[in-house]
Amino acid sequence: MKVFPNCVVTHFPRLKLDHKPLCLTLSSNINLLRGHHFCFLAGWVELPSFYEFVRGKWTFDGDIADSISHFTNNIREWNKSIYGYIGVQKKKLINSLSSKMR
Repeated sequence: MKVFPNCVVTHFPRLKLDHKPLCLTLSSNINLLRGHHFCFLAGWVELPSFYEFVRGKWTFDGDIADSISHFTNNIREWNKSIYGYIGVQKKKLINSLSSKMR
């Protein structure tokens, strides 16, 4: 595999019908992403600018981990400019609503 040189796909014998299980083995020398986990916000797809953002920022340079990392950094910055710190805003809103309910 030219694009993913550090992985091996094993085809197992057919179990039933026409389905064959696959086993994907990744090499241990692949650098996994570190840091905060990435959360896709469903509200992003409601914004017309999201599709333009993805078209402009997603690139595949032959290394999927690097490509995802680069895109994730870009989308985090884009998210801050569109939504700001949505987690902080959500907590403030919940606190405000709960204080009004008392």
